[in-house]
Amino acid sequence: MSELKKSDLFVVSAWLALFTGVLEGIVWTATRPYPLLNAAHKMSPDALWVVPALNLPFFLLAAVALLPFLPVLQRKLGAKAWMVVYGLFLSGGLYLAITSPQIVQQYGAAAIAVGLAVAVCRGIGGTIEALTLRLRRLVWGVPVLLILMWLGVRAFDGMAEFAAARSLSAPAGDAPNVLVITMDTVRADRFLPWRQTTLTP
Repeated sequence: MSELKKSDLFVVSAWLALFTGVLEGIVWTATRPYPLLNAAHKMSPDALWVVPALNLPFFLLAAVALLPFLPVLQRKLGAKAWMVVYGLFLSGGLYLAITSPQIVQQYGAAAIAVGLAVAVCRGIGGTIEALTLRLRRLVWGVPVLLILMWLGVRAFDGMAEFAAARSLSAPAGDAPNVLVITMDTVRADRFLPWRQTTLTP
């Protein structure tokens, strides 16, 4: 008899929110130097922890919505029901990660995400119960990893800022203390949340 419980649905959703969120954050961060990929989405490295943190409540809400259907899936599919659960959350998270650079159309991204999710679920099919039990025991790791990622990004930003400050030449004694900020044609329809993909004109 399976040792998995209904509450494990939330465990799976939390871990996959973290995993796919980190993956999406990596995509956001990696595409920052390429404005044609992410023209309207100038994400900082904070995406590495912000995206998983934002994914978490949505994945948990999805788990709440899926909860009434879990007994039906278990009756119809037996042990494969949990494979479907993993597949649903994984395909949703992968879809978000694939579409974040905006170089793959939505239907293509959905097909790729589902294909990858099916491949992963088939690969772990025989170990899903053991994997879920392990994730249940380690569920405390989700908030801990989010905090560690936040601290890591803060430390990285601090070191980068310190290095940039050290690289500046010392100003002359009589140099004016002036900060000049220029912004070229900043329009609301070129930034979030309207998701335009073109550069500001």
